Amino acid sequence: MAIGLDDHTTGTRPPVVRAAGFGQTVIGMVIDKEVRPRRSREGAPILKADGRPSHEEVLTVMIMGGSTGIISGGDFGDDRTPDTGEVCRLIVKGRDYGALIDARKKGTKGATNVGDVITTTATAATIWRGKGDIAKAGTTDPDDVTKARTKGLSVSWDTVTTYRAATPDEAALVVKAEGLHHQLRERISLDQAASGGGGGADFDEEPF
Repeated sequence: MAIGLDDHTTGTRPPVVRAAGFGQTVIGMVIDKEVRPRRSREGAPILKADGRPSHEEVLTVMIMGGSTGIISGGDFGDDRTPDTGEVCRLIVKGRDYGALIDARKKGTKGATNVGDVITTTATAATIWRGKGDIAKAGTTDPDDVTKARTKGLSVSWDTVTTYRAATPDEAALVVKAEGLHHQLRERISLDQAASGGGGGADFDEEPF
């Protein structure tokens, strides 16, 4: 029986993986799902243009073969590609959130279940002078990104997302994902639970 995730949240916090370079791809089998309000670095709610709260989706995934996305090493710059089978979080926000919803409608009629497979690939970059102020949109030139970072500008990655149910050939992986789902639910940190189930914001160098 499929494990539905649309009405659940998780309190565990594996590392964040992302597609953060031209052609980088994250392929993950879904273990858990959380939808939460987006917040700024200062903790203030991020609002849409119409004044409504903006949301993001956090998918806990088991990394699958072929993934080339990275886990950020932070200030040490020690980025790494997670191993196949490693548990990570994939944070989807902004335009990518809408793209995920559309991809899920096409792939699973809008449902989210343990064992679903998400693939997100970085195809272009957008360079920002500041929040809402775009210096260059949709560039595919690596030199543009290098120059932007030298100038201290922010870079976000434009991605293409697909979403599908697991195939019969992936049944063994689904069983593993279901086991990880139950393990994660049993290891909810009391500190995180006390502060709302780990719903705080996660940030990287692409804040938009």
